[in-house]
Amino acid sequence: MDLRKILWSPSSPASSPSSSHQSKTVHEQDNDDENDIITPERRKQFFKMAHGRKVSSIAKHYPLPVDEEEINRMNEEHRMLRYILHGPNYIGPVKEVLEYSDERQRRVLDCGTGTGIWAWEMADEFLHAEVIGVDVVPIQPEYLTLSSSFEIYDISKGRRLLPYESGYFDLVHMRSIHTGIPDYAALLREAHRVLRPGGLLLLVEFETTPMTATKQHIVPGADGGLPGWCGLWDEYRRCATRRGIDVTVPTRLRTMLHHMGGFERVTALEVGLTCDEIIQTIGQLAWMNYQNLLYSLRPLILEHSSLSMHEVDGLLEAAQEDLYNDNDIRPNVCLHIVHATKL
Repeated sequence: MDLRKILWSPSSPASSPSSSHQSKTVHEQDNDDENDIITPERRKQFFKMAHGRKVSSIAKHYPLPVDEEEINRMNEEHRMLRYILHGPNYIGPVKEVLEYSDERQRRVLDCGTGTGIWAWEMADEFLHAEVIGVDVVPIQPEYLTLSSSFEIYDISKGRRLLPYESGYFDLVHMRSIHTGIPDYAALLREAHRVLRPGGLLLLVEFETTPMTATKQHIVPGADGGLPGWCGLWDEYRRCATRRGIDVTVPTRLRTMLHHMGGFERVTALEVGLTCDEIIQTIGQLAWMNYQNLLYSLRPLILEHSSLSMHEVDGLLEAAQEDLYNDNDIRPNVCLHIVHATKL
């Protein structure tokens, strides 16, 4: 089965035969004549079991499971991010960019849409806009709004990482996807290409380096240095690097856009999240998110580290202990958000 020829929805505004676009870049890329539509019966071809979790059978670079537990975690992470952004799904001049126009159909692309919840909610808020969520795994809902669609496409490889015409979108959104993209800079260039002049790029990525509430890196040690938490994330970064992933991407988003050029009004925001089950709502959601994420990392570490299953389980238990215990230092996570306007 050719991954690049499968659409989750036959009504995609970017890929339907009635569109002037007609998925031309997909056809050119694959020399194929017709798109293949996923049906619920065909979903099972996209999944396999690995180390007790359901994972993608096709996505080479996607590092996490795609089972119900992980889907629930991703949706809770989405809820946490909405708290961080004080309600909406975005920061920056999104409403201005997506303002209704008689002259142009407004369009939104969600790269690495995951469960599709962000795309779904954006389509519900901006009823006049066409919203496309693209991902390598079909875990999105079967029900769609009239203006939304989901497409299954591997944006981590190929001559054109995004199978859409230049200048097609008003807004491109990329959230929590750098761990599945070997060449993130190439994807940024593609996002620039498919944006119209004046269009908006919105990037959201979590840093994986353990740090304190004051954004100081934690040195693991016996004196409250969260050795279990630090050890797990050190091993995760080693595994990601072996897979060809640049784990420094979240800290370099603004710099990468500046070096690439073609954008103006590049704005960056850093948000520190304390993982604590007893403090404010955001801290509780962050704590729950990482409590669930720890064991979602297990298949990745087992697959790409030199550790035995017993050692990996010990690593996860030690990290969980640091997350649960009332240490002097609480695990903190830095969230990086950048938005920029295409020249």
